[in-house]
Amino acid sequence: MRFVLGAWINRRYTRLPSSIVLGLLPGIFFIYLAIRAAAGGDWFAFAGAIVFVMVQALAYPIARESYFRVTQPMREGMGGWILPAPIALFVLLVRFNVYVYLWVLAIPVAIAGFFYLAFAERAGNGWRLA
Repeated sequence: MRFVLGAWINRRYTRLPSSIVLGLLPGIFFIYLAIRAAAGGDWFAFAGAIVFVMVQALAYPIARESYFRVTQPMREGMGGWILPAPIALFVLLVRFNVYVYLWVLAIPVAIAGFFYLAFAERAGNGWRLA
């Protein structure tokens, strides 16, 4: 059972505080909607929105780490490239889109990523920073 906890510890490319902050940023809109629902007396919608934001914030770090591990060969292959300004701007837009899509799909990607990280830890292929 140690490998289950190892899935949370087995992060190489991301750090937990920054991942949680990035996971909470889009949730500000949902918190705003939750406050409006509470002001209107809809406590069920308020509780649902708060729970959704918290689950997203906890799932996003594992989804982000899984994404970085899957795309590692692409980053290594393109490491020395120097891009012209229009293409670099396009790359930034695509990266922002990836951030939004990853946040939207954080829960299912985190479930799959959790199993991937847990099995990698169990096989002895984990990553630990001293």
